[in-house]
Amino acid sequence: MHTVTRERDALGAYHYSIGTRISGGAEAAEPHIALASSTDAGIAVHVTARGEAGEYADAILLAEAIMHALGRAIDRGWLETGAPVTATLVLIPDNASGDIRLSHTIDPSDPHWRLVLAAPDALAARPEGASLLASSFAHEFFHVLIGARPGGASPPAFDDRANIGLIYEEIAAHLVGSCAAIASDRIGATWKLGPGAEAVSPDGALVLSPFPDAFLERFLQAAETGPSGIARAIGTELHLGLVETVFASLSGGERSIMAGTPAADALMSECDALGADPHARVSDLLHRLARDGQDAPALAPRPR
Repeated sequence: MHTVTRERDALGAYHYSIGTRISGGAEAAEPHIALASSTDAGIAVHVTARGEAGEYADAILLAEAIMHALGRAIDRGWLETGAPVTATLVLIPDNASGDIRLSHTIDPSDPHWRLVLAAPDALAARPEGASLLASSFAHEFFHVLIGARPGGASPPAFDDRANIGLIYEEIAAHLVGSCAAIASDRIGATWKLGPGAEAVSPDGALVLSPFPDAFLERFLQAAETGPSGIARAIGTELHLGLVETVFASLSGGERSIMAGTPAADALMSECDALGADPHARVSDLLHRLARDGQDAPALAPRPR
């Protein structure tokens, strides 16, 4: 078995390197306090902690939320795993920070995905903590599964504009993470990033996300049909604003999408459509939003 740490280079490409370190802040010890576990149909979720982290966390709620989110995402084909999954949430003190760490056995006779997510205990204790952490597991697992495909993460159409492929992959991962949270039947998707992003339009004007339709049209033209040199100049950080635009369009400007609502149905329909070519489906989604005649609404203010 090998453990893989997810990192990103200056271009924004994801790389996975062997290691066991949780980066940033204090060096992480191995988790040594078991708080809760939940298992079902090939998925096992464990919530652990180190130090005083997790003392006030509702650990069983976290474990069940993550298990149900991953289970529904696998059942609906948003995560095509092909092997059992063990997910471990490690709650750490606020003065340390963690990376997603993912590993699986190399032995083909016993393939197994093992995911480890380190998160501050204060985040887990927030009202939306279960939603955010369940979404994060599905989001990051999507990246790894895409990268493990025989043809690589991006289809050949993005060979000369890899940054656009990364942007579209990030949007697809956000969709899957949000859909997994909603489909768990217990929690809703919450917009967790902000304040989004800003970009400069061709006329020099500053454009803030959520982006209007006119900006989306110019982006798509530059990204998909313009000269590859122009496309490669688009920074991958723009995905934050594009994800906010998609979320705001589907939620009607709300920061949360709850299960059973028309917004949830619309979001999960987009996830169902990702299929074997998520890059093409994300492109189609952005084109539809750009031509729907209605700019994405601004997100509601953050609750205090």
